[in-house]
Amino acid sequence: MSSPPDITAANSRLGVLLMCCATVVLASMDAVTKILAGLFDPPQILLVRWAIFLALALALAGHAQGGVRRAAISRRPWLQVGRAVLLVVEIGVFIVAFGNLQLAEVIAIAASAPLIITALSVPVLGEKVGVHRWTSVAVGFVGVLIILRPGFGAVDPFHLLTLVGAVMWASYQLMTRLAGRRDSPEVSMFYLGAVGFAVLAVVAPFFWRPPTVTEWGLLLLAGGLGAVGHFLIIKALALAPASTVQPFTFLTFVWAIGLGWLVFDALPDGPTVLGALIIIASGLYVFHREHRQRAEPKEIPAPRDR
Repeated sequence: MSSPPDITAANSRLGVLLMCCATVVLASMDAVTKILAGLFDPPQILLVRWAIFLALALALAGHAQGGVRRAAISRRPWLQVGRAVLLVVEIGVFIVAFGNLQLAEVIAIAASAPLIITALSVPVLGEKVGVHRWTSVAVGFVGVLIILRPGFGAVDPFHLLTLVGAVMWASYQLMTRLAGRRDSPEVSMFYLGAVGFAVLAVVAPFFWRPPTVTEWGLLLLAGGLGAVGHFLIIKALALAPASTVQPFTFLTFVWAIGLGWLVFDALPDGPTVLGALIIIASGLYVFHREHRQRAEPKEIPAPRDR
């Protein structure tokens, strides 16, 4: 196996570039998914996407030490199964949301996931969160409330569904962190692909209808964009620290506005943009505080006199 690349200034710049490319690819995938949501039930869309993801997971496992057989052995199998099932449901939730809301609305609410992770990392991972990050979480959820607008008429149930999806996405990432303490990335990807595909292979036939040639093209395009986008994220995180590249994931909201206008002739309203900017600013500050905390030298206690 080749050793991981050194984190240099050039690699960090390349990592940032790859992450920016990933946001374009994934925003495009979301736009295609929004089109598909008006044509198919979520299980059918998910089955095609997961088939492509499983092929990628098997390819990565095959090139890793020990091959696919080693990737199939997990030290926390039930956690791996649980996170795979959770991701299937979570993506299904977002497919429904994309079918009923603007792209930018969905992505703006989904951008609250890093704030939810910060809040849940205390009880789930036992991490310590200081007053600065708690304040950022609180401010970020003010942005969510601005988008939901409770008290100004009926709250759109699909806004609430998207918020549930954001909580599920945050929970999935926390479960991934827990799994990563005992299992390699190849094991996690293998379980995610194999378990997700197995679940969908049972469920999707009840919702399946034969796609046309054009519809097959859209289904494969969405799956291919998803695979490429996640591969770019993996490469970006291998080249640069997460604290350097993660803030650029918020560019997805910018591309969503552009694609929503170009493809669907729709633009988000003022409160949605304001709420999104507050959420993004809060998320960026959380990343900043986490980076500073990791960069601060740890205090080494002085030896006691004997």
